[in-house]
Amino acid sequence: MREIITLDLQKSTKQFMPVVSLRARRGDSRSLSRTFQVLNDGEPVNLADCAVSFMAENAAGSPVMEEVEQKGQDGQFTYRFPDAVAAKRGTITMAYFRVVGEDYAASTNSLRIEVLDNVDLTNEVTGAYVPMLDRIIEQAQEMALNADEITRQATAAINSCTAITETATAQEQARVEEEARRVAAEAKRASNYSQKMAEWERAVLALTNGITVNDKGQLCVAVRKKA
Repeated sequence: MREIITLDLQKSTKQFMPVVSLRARRGDSRSLSRTFQVLNDGEPVNLADCAVSFMAENAAGSPVMEEVEQKGQDGQFTYRFPDAVAAKRGTITMAYFRVVGEDYAASTNSLRIEVLDNVDLTNEVTGAYVPMLDRIIEQAQEMALNADEITRQATAAINSCTAITETATAQEQARVEEEARRVAAEAKRASNYSQKMAEWERAVLALTNGITVNDKGQLCVAVRKKA
């Protein structure tokens, strides 16, 4: 269940809300994401038509201002603090939300944000042993080996495809040549057959009723002269 941090616009002595403390590591802005609810004298504020802004001064003394985009009618919103908030180690004592409506402008009670230090690995540390770095190096080496193996397999696959393509091309060319020879032989056979049929027809006609065929292929009837 998510925690809802309540902030109130009323800051009188009787109703003053205590300072809300948050903690984060330097540079770890992800841990500074919280859900808030803004009240006005204990009643939820309709923030749908209001401009809500985060106002702060980080540990380095630099101002931080950002508008809250997602907010609801029940006064609730989830806000991820800017990276500048956790940029420097120290305590932020001036941080709050400013709410501007149609006819008023107010601010919530303060947030106290403590930014803790982290392990500094940016400078050279003599004799330092960091197991995490060893694991990172091992993973990098494994990735390099895997990359080499993938490259080798890809190269082998490309060479295999090239060989298959060349073989298929040679086989197709041989098949086309064989088909051409077959068609030529068939055409020659058909031509010879037609010529033989023509000769046979002329011979048959010559034996029938004195009908002959001249060199032009015309039918002729032999007429005998009387003595």
